[in-house]
Amino acid sequence: MSPIKKRKSLWATLAIGTLFVCACTDYLSVKPDKSLAVLRELQDLQAILNYESHMIEYYPSRGAYGADYYYLTDATWESLDAYGRSVYLWDQAAAGLDLYYYDWSSSYKRIFDCNVILDNVEEVDLGSMTEKDRKQVKGSALFFRGWTFYHLAQIFVPHYDAAIGAKMLGIPLRLTSDINDPTVRSTVDDTYRHIIQDLKNAANLLPVQTLYPTQPSKPAAYGALAKVYLVMGDYESALKYADSCLTLRPNVVDYNMLNTETEIPFEVFNEEVLLHTTIGNSSTIFFPSYAIVDSNLYKSYAEDDLRKYLFFLQNDNGTYSFKGNYASNQYLMFNGIATDEIYLIRAEAHVRTGNLPEALIDINHLLSNRWKEGTFEPISINDAGKLLKRILEERKKELAFRGGIRWSDLRRLNSDPKFETVLIRRINGKDYMLQPRDSRYTFHIPLDIIELSGIEQNE
Repeated sequence: MSPIKKRKSLWATLAIGTLFVCACTDYLSVKPDKSLAVLRELQDLQAILNYESHMIEYYPSRGAYGADYYYLTDATWESLDAYGRSVYLWDQAAAGLDLYYYDWSSSYKRIFDCNVILDNVEEVDLGSMTEKDRKQVKGSALFFRGWTFYHLAQIFVPHYDAAIGAKMLGIPLRLTSDINDPTVRSTVDDTYRHIIQDLKNAANLLPVQTLYPTQPSKPAAYGALAKVYLVMGDYESALKYADSCLTLRPNVVDYNMLNTETEIPFEVFNEEVLLHTTIGNSSTIFFPSYAIVDSNLYKSYAEDDLRKYLFFLQNDNGTYSFKGNYASNQYLMFNGIATDEIYLIRAEAHVRTGNLPEALIDINHLLSNRWKEGTFEPISINDAGKLLKRILEERKKELAFRGGIRWSDLRRLNSDPKFETVLIRRINGKDYMLQPRDSRYTFHIPLDIIELSGIEQNE
């Protein structure tokens, strides 16, 4: 098969999967040909967005599985499928990992749907909807495409480095729904440029408030941009967009108002949630009976810190499981955008840009809503290095098990010797290590995709 035919086959494979899924909502045919799609009115495009399990679920999970806030027993690890066992040990060469392409395919199916919307949104009739609705549909599609590109980049693209980003391989940037477009890898620079472009364009179109946090909003787009710029090390831009986000949505949950005894302490759409998306627990790793909280992480919470009781459930054997999922679901882990993370981004960006007083205001505001009423003593650190260290420690505690965030943090912080981390797993008496800046922080593209498309594999 020629390279061009291989590339067509890859995109057709992804498109067919999407079209079969979409067929049940009666707005696309099952044939992988955009010209055969039945898209006459704006409500047909809205229906694609409304297929929530596809737009808001099953974001890439490998980073969450590879992070350091939990461990598995030998028996639990052996009970997993080949994919789960491999990704837990950062084993790139295992067949189970190479052949298991759900993170990749589910993401590109979502991108295909977004492109179908964007290719048609200016042309379809309004029907019973309005031009305001057209702007929101277009903005939502741009947001979900950029948000998906971002999550793919955290898994399949090396950590952003401005010095070499133009030379390093990024992801294939599918920007139209034409299945005949060749599949090629962009550069890391181009990958992040398109992520930012999509999210900025989305922010210009989206409303400040939506009916549900499963629908993108202007604050969510600003929050996403703050996350992207933080990963890139552009702290001035991260500060700008975190501030824009919190100006519109400053809400923080007072943890004193929550029940520490219940097994599901957080509402699925609590007032901090700007955007609700999740990763799939496809290998059951994060089932409460499987993933055991790292003891050092648990011990890092003070006795008066309510997160210690709202986030963790004690097991019969004295270990702990995580229960503080903002998705309120043991099968789907929250990886969306919430204001607590944005406060932490703004606090870190303030320190890194030299404004310690504002950083202290942000971190103290967040933590005062996390400790038992009357017990919190405000942080008063005046040394930039020490304050940054404290903010990063609170970030690890606040965002524990928040799907994929810790993996991105490990990747970016490992570039600084002061914050680098060596990860260790022990299985059947053998230690497996992941050193800072190890090439395994960038996962292999699934072997099936490499064979179909002819694109280059990661190191």
